[in-house]
Amino acid sequence: YCPSHIPRHVMKELEAGAFRKLCEHLRERSDAVANIDLMSISGFCRNCLAKWLVVEARRVSEEMNASEERELSEEERRVIVALDALGYDEAAEEVYGCGYPEWKKRYNKKATEEQMAAYKASTPIQAKHDKSLLQKRASQPATLTTPASGAATSLPPPPSKSLLSDVCCQNVDTPSTATAPTSVAPPSSSDAARRYTPPAPPSKTMHLLIGIVTVSDRAYAKEYETGDLS
Repeated sequence: YCPSHIPRHVMKELEAGAFRKLCEHLRERSDAVANIDLMSISGFCRNCLAKWLVVEARRVSEEMNASEERELSEEERRVIVALDALGYDEAAEEVYGCGYPEWKKRYNKKATEEQMAAYKASTPIQAKHDKSLLQKRASQPATLTTPASGAATSLPPPPSKSLLSDVCCQNVDTPSTATAPTSVAPPSSSDAARRYTPPAPPSKTMHLLIGIVTVSDRAYAKEYETGDLS
């Protein structure tokens, strides 16, 4: 019916509207529908939608660049740069309705063993993504123009905080497995003999500077209000 009665440009409007409603539907159920469950049941999740947005941006950009019938206008060139500068992080913000780190902080929960088992069992139906297409091809365009020429300028890309990974449904925490405490045998006399003997304290006053370095992706993403709690 649709190919015969609805013009293609109108059909694209319908498809875009359906996509927007899907994103809105998932946003309204952020606390009830987890990405890992979406992946296990349907083979795709919110992250897949963001990746498909980027892939479509690459396709449209390539089609516009391939036009040989006429020279591209300044506006068309600007659109191409904007499409090439669209990355996974920016697309994810469109799908989630906010920055992904913020969404994860609000709604992401640790996966249970049952969820992890279902996720692994659904591997054959999970969407696959070409990571080469997800990489940005241009610097993020500036919103301002240079006073002299009025030409659009480009800003250097921001520091990489990419969410890309080989697993589509990212940041699925592995379930914690409780282990029974093991008993520790009391040290033998030979062990005691080999114990470390600390050196004598310094005879003079000394100044000591101590630096502590922690590595945490969640702290880097500023998910903790008061530092790294891992």
